[in-house]
Amino acid sequence: MTQHPTSPPLIPVPLLTEVIQVNESLRPAVLPWSQKLQIKEAMESKHVHDALANEVIEKVQLRIAEMMPDLIRDAVDQVLKEHEPKIE
Repeated sequence: MTQHPTSPPLIPVPLLTEVIQVNESLRPAVLPWSQKLQIKEAMESKHVHDALANEVIEKVQLRIAEMMPDLIRDAVDQVLKEHEPKIE
C-alpha cells in the first residue's frame, strides 16, 4: 500500500473490547495488549498497593501505641469529671 506524501501516517488505534476488574473498579482492556499481561500487571499493582497500605497501617498502629496511655488517662479524667457529684 502506498501513501500519498500529504496523507497522515496510518497509526493503529486501540479498540475498547472489554473491561477487567482491578481493585474493585473496572478498567478498560485495550487491544493490542495481551490479556495475560493485563492480569499480571493488575495483580502486581494490587500487591504493591496492599504492601503500601500495610505499611501505613503499621505506622498508624505504632503512633496509637505511643499515644494510648495519654488517651486512656484523658478519657478516664473526662468520665470522672462528667460523673462527679455536684456540690452546690
